[in-house]
Amino acid sequence: MNETQAKYHHLVPQTYMSAWAHGNGTLNIEFLRSPGEIVERNKERIAGITDFHSIKAGMPICTESDANIIFEPILSYIVEYEDNVLESPLENNWALQVAKIESTLLNASNDSIAMFDREYLMKFFIALDWRGFSSNQFFEKMYKNLTSNLLGNIEIPLNERILPSLETALDEIRHFLLLNFYRQYLNDTGVIFKEMIANLKHTNFHFFIADGPTKFITSDSPAFTYMREDKNLVGLLPITPRILMAKGKCKKDDNIYYVTHITDKAVKNYNDIIRSNAQEFIIHS
Repeated sequence: MNETQAKYHHLVPQTYMSAWAHGNGTLNIEFLRSPGEIVERNKERIAGITDFHSIKAGMPICTESDANIIFEPILSYIVEYEDNVLESPLENNWALQVAKIESTLLNASNDSIAMFDREYLMKFFIALDWRGFSSNQFFEKMYKNLTSNLLGNIEIPLNERILPSLETALDEIRHFLLLNFYRQYLNDTGVIFKEMIANLKHTNFHFFIADGPTKFITSDSPAFTYMREDKNLVGLLPITPRILMAKGKCKKDDNIYYVTHITDKAVKNYNDIIRSNAQEFIIHS
C-alpha cells in the first residue's frame, strides 16, 4: 500500500481568514518575531500544521475503526464547495454567515438588532477558541499545572515523532487530548460541547463596528477570552476588518444583539489586545 500524502491542516480555517484576504487569496501577515514588517502569504499555506488533525496508527486515540480506514487501500476523496476545500464540517457555511452579519449590522439603524443564528455563531466561536495555535486558555492553564512543565523537558527524537511539530512529550500528549476533544465536539459530546451549551445559556454577543481608518486585525488564535480592567471576562472574535464580535454575560430572556460603532482609538485598543493574544503572527487588512 502506498503511503498517504501528508496534508496541511489549518488550525485557523481558510474560510475565516478570507475576510482579510486580497488579490489571489493573499494575506498581509506581520510575524511577531519581526514587528512592523508586513509580508504577503497565501491563506492556503499559513496558520496550519501538516497532519495536525490526522489520526495515525499508534496514536492513543486511534480506534479500531480508525485503523481499518488507515490500512484499507481505498481512494481518498476531497470535498470542495465553491472552489474551497472543506477542512471541517464547521466551515462550509461561514462565507454566507459573514455576508449575513455584514448586511445586517452595517445597515442597522439602531444600537440593537434582533438576535439571529446565535447557536451557529456560538459553535463557531467555541470551535476557534479551542482550535487556534493557543487553545482554550483554561485548558492550557490546567494542562500546564497538571504536568508542572516536567513533560516539556522530555524531548522526542526526530525519527520517533508521530508529527515533526510534536517535539516533546508535553506537545504529544496535549495534541492527543485536543484531537480527542475535537472528535467529541463534532459528535455533540465532550468538554468543548459542554462549554458551548453553558455559553448558550449564560452569554450573548455584542458587535463592535470600526468606522474610522483603523480596522480590526486578527491572528493565529482569533477567538479567545480576556479579563477586562473591571475583572469581567469577555470573549473576542474579529469577524471582518470592520466587525468585532464580543461575548459576555447575557441578561435573562435577552433576544437582541447590541451594536456599537466605536472610535478609532477604541479599535486600536482592541487590536492591542488581539496582538497580545497572538502566538506567531497577526493578519492586517
